Amino acid sequence: MGTPENKRKASDHAGGASGTAEDGQQTKRAKIVQEEKDGVAKPKPAINLSVLEKAKKALEKQKELKERLARLKEAGAAKASAAASQPATTAPASAGGPSSTKLATRLPPPLVLDEHGREVGAAHAPDTSAAPSRLKAAFNPLLAPVEDDEQDNTHYDRFLGNKGAKSQHRRPRSTLHFVEEGKFQKQAEDVRLRAKYGDQFVRDLEERRQREAAEAEQYAGMDPNMIPLGTSRGVTVTAGSSIVEGVLPEEVEPPVPDVEWWDARILADKTTYGAAANGGEPALKLDRITHYIEHPVLLDPPAEAPPPPPQPLKLTKQELKKMRTQRRVAREQEKQELIRQGLLEPPKPKVKISNLMRVLGSEATADPTAIEAEVRRQTAERAAAHEDRNLARMLTPAERREKKLNKLLDKKTEEGGEPVKQVAVYKVGELATPQLKFKVEVNAKENHLTGMAVCLPGAFSVIVVEGGPKTLRRYEKLMLRRIDWSGAGKNVNEEQGSEEDEEDRNGDDTDRTKSRNYCHLVWTGVVKENAFKGRFRTEEVRSEIAGRGIFSAKGVGHYWDLAAAYVSD
Repeated sequence: MGTPENKRKASDHAGGASGTAEDGQQTKRAKIVQEEKDGVAKPKPAINLSVLEKAKKALEKQKELKERLARLKEAGAAKASAAASQPATTAPASAGGPSSTKLATRLPPPLVLDEHGREVGAAHAPDTSAAPSRLKAAFNPLLAPVEDDEQDNTHYDRFLGNKGAKSQHRRPRSTLHFVEEGKFQKQAEDVRLRAKYGDQFVRDLEERRQREAAEAEQYAGMDPNMIPLGTSRGVTVTAGSSIVEGVLPEEVEPPVPDVEWWDARILADKTTYGAAANGGEPALKLDRITHYIEHPVLLDPPAEAPPPPPQPLKLTKQELKKMRTQRRVAREQEKQELIRQGLLEPPKPKVKISNLMRVLGSEATADPTAIEAEVRRQTAERAAAHEDRNLARMLTPAERREKKLNKLLDKKTEEGGEPVKQVAVYKVGELATPQLKFKVEVNAKENHLTGMAVCLPGAFSVIVVEGGPKTLRRYEKLMLRRIDWSGAGKNVNEEQGSEEDEEDRNGDDTDRTKSRNYCHLVWTGVVKENAFKGRFRTEEVRSEIAGRGIFSAKGVGHYWDLAAAYVSD
């Protein structure tokens, strides 16, 4: 940049540019003169003063640049000749002698350039008296600063400024800054720890993290077997601090006390067991021992409960049948594959009297009698084997009764589920007839129902039965469809009534309607536990209070209230 050759090239380039501009102007003048002579001169365009002013300023700056380059050449030549003719005089000049001061007065001021090749003013110029050899920076005239005359430039807008100059010092464009993963989680965790344990714990935790990071960086890329073994972290306690490294405070187990808190209340000395620690007789406060028992609070086990087992998939009858068929087909295909591979002996042909000739062929004609006897023997064997298989699969009488009972009670023995428990409450008008009592009680026992029938003569009766859904459906059909309550009540009244009552019933339809017996289902639903234990029974009471008391003793007094308040539509 700073060599004389580069300066010469720059000056030649500037001179060539100025020469080219002058030749162009002379050519234009000659062309205009020739056109005026020929009489075909064009009309002169309007003169633009601003354009002429800019061109004038450009010529002045070019002239000033040429003069500056010429002065630089003279200064460089003079300096080179002085250094060649007086080498001894230059050395003391660099040391600060009187000769150096006299030489500096004759030489032009030094030219100092910055890293961009622009001239630096005298105020920022370094001291050249101590090291004149440094002033060899290259000068580039194309990068020289151009003065901007804001007062003379009519097109300058002070609000917009010099955009060309500002673009060189433009602020660097901002880039995207991505957040590191886990930064905000770490900040939130520190805030929670600070709120729970204090600032000291957070500082100790941060120091431990930095120490572990430094250790990890120190042993990075090293064989794990070659890392020296030190004291285990997480088991040492700092002096004067209750914080264990690597362990939160709630995980620190408290020390075992000398006396447990449940024993300190009855001991004479609350700080020690005394002779009781060595097997002797303890000193107790007998007045503190009472018949009351203190039950400790039950704590949940530390281990989590195991997840529930997967629920079995509910399939329809069609899906079960299809799966059974697919299993049978797969089993048969596997058997045929084993036969083809020779691992299983093929079954003998199933010969019968009807296909005797087709299966045996010529063998059947050789000795028909013997062949027929053999075929009949094989048929008998197959029938006996079939009967044996059926007998082996047949249930015993006890198993048959249990299966029938499970089916009746809707017990989920295959799936291991609990049977559903339901209750039905009936309100009957009159249950004084032995025939009706027998039907109600016997059918409840046959369907394995529990409960009770409470009769209040002259008012109503309440029947409560408990059992499974299937048995309650069967009992509901009996109570609401099969039993003729009105007919049974009429027969009882005819046997016990007088002739006058009989004439009144036959003569008045309204009275006959009122005398009819009835049975209504008051409520049915699911309960958690059965209230009645044992077999079904019937009781008769004298008042409503006594009837409700029987149900209240079982904890279901509301059944009586429901039946008493029930009104049929």
